[in-house]
Amino acid sequence: MNKKLWFLFLTIFLDMVGIGILIPVIPQLLGEPSSPYYLLSPSQDNLGFLLLGLLVASYPMAMFFASPVLGALSDKYGRKPVLLFSLLGTSISYFIFAFAIITKNIPFLFISRIIDGTRFYFRSIFRGHTF
Repeated sequence: MNKKLWFLFLTIFLDMVGIGILIPVIPQLLGEPSSPYYLLSPSQDNLGFLLLGLLVASYPMAMFFASPVLGALSDKYGRKPVLLFSLLGTSISYFIFAFAIITKNIPFLFISRIIDGTRFYFRSIFRGHTF
C-alpha cells in the first residue's frame, strides 16, 4: 500500500476516534442531570434536552453548508492543503470542546461542534481518492 493511502487511513482513523469519543460524552453534559459533568443548573433541567439536540444538530448543519466551500477550495488549491487545514480545524475544535467542558461554557461547545462540522472534508477526500 502506498504512503499516501496510509496517510489517508490515519487521518480517517483519527477523525473516527474523535467522533467516537464525543458520542458518550455529549449526553452526560446536557441530557443527564444526575451526571457530575452536567453543565446546566438544576432550574434549567428542561432546557438540557433542547440544547443537546441543537448541539448534536449543529455538526451536520455546519457540514451541509461547508462541504461545497471545501470542495471548491480543494479544486482551487488541491486536496492536500485542504486536508491539512481540515485536520488543523479538527484539532482546534477538540481543544475548544475540552475547554468548554472545563469552564462549563455552553456557547463554546456549540462553537467547537460547528468548527468540527465545517472541516468535514476528510471522508470526502478519502472517498474521492479510493474510487
